[in-house]
Amino acid sequence: MKKIIFCLLAVLCFSSAVAYAGGSITFSGTTYNYDYGPFCITQSNEDCLGNGQCFASAYIVNNYTIPSRTEAYQFLVIVAPNTSILQPLSNYGIERFGLNYNGNPDYLKISVLKAPGKDDIDKKWKLRVNYDPTTNAIKGSRSFGPFGVFVYDDSKKGNNTKNPLLLHIATDVADVDVFDFYIQNKQKYIFACHIIDFSNEDCGLGTSSAYFAMPVPESTLIKLDSFNAKPQGNSVTLVWSTISEIDNAGFHIYRSEALDEQYERINPWMIPAEGSPISGASYKFVDRGVKLWKKYYYVLEDIDINGNATAHTEVIVSAMPRLIDYLAQ
Repeated sequence: MKKIIFCLLAVLCFSSAVAYAGGSITFSGTTYNYDYGPFCITQSNEDCLGNGQCFASAYIVNNYTIPSRTEAYQFLVIVAPNTSILQPLSNYGIERFGLNYNGNPDYLKISVLKAPGKDDIDKKWKLRVNYDPTTNAIKGSRSFGPFGVFVYDDSKKGNNTKNPLLLHIATDVADVDVFDFYIQNKQKYIFACHIIDFSNEDCGLGTSSAYFAMPVPESTLIKLDSFNAKPQGNSVTLVWSTISEIDNAGFHIYRSEALDEQYERINPWMIPAEGSPISGASYKFVDRGVKLWKKYYYVLEDIDINGNATAHTEVIVSAMPRLIDYLAQ
């Protein structure tokens, strides 16, 4: 059996910069109920701004129907610059934005909306399909990344920036969901945006324009909802549930007889994943290798499709099999 020493002071849990639970945000008096986000856009091509903070946040609305559109599947990507870090000047906003799609972008109808609360198309913003992941072919030059879907202000003078940027995506391709657009490019970026006309007190270079990008999160993308242990006579039943799972292959369970000592894996083979990016799943495992009146501690670990392991040491559960539980069976 594989054995692991878990450091209780280590932060090995899901990165707080990425969330999938959804919520609501309001722009210019219009409230949007988003399903996924915020996704933290952190990195910059300017060293003075690359301090790990969110310079912009992206949100995804799973179903955003425009009445004039006939496509069966419609989504809205909302990108909002962070005005608490980048202080707006007169023309502050997003000038370009890129993301990817894991299918053929030619089957997508993509538009930039004029403003919050309006479904009018801003024709001063243009679309360029630069990269087709199905063929690895670069289709254009005006991009950064490359990104399969690239929209930009075509006013030539940068006077049509967006804050927020509302990117509407429509398609008739069956089974498309929002996470088909949550794909890294060759530089391991998922989203990127060009923000212009701002000031920043921490930057001494006078920068007022910079590209920012969301790198691939380093930790496995599992949103754990609950993890519990319940004594069941001469066994312990472990139950857990997830809110969402991305690239998850499965789980392992580790047990110890002391909170801060060596933990040993107790499942003989990996417990396969059943969740998805859209919805999580519920799981159960019965530990029969226990003794009465002995307390046991358990840690849950998830494994992604690349073999990377994340131990959820933020939730360590315990149980003690008792004689009364055994007789009650």
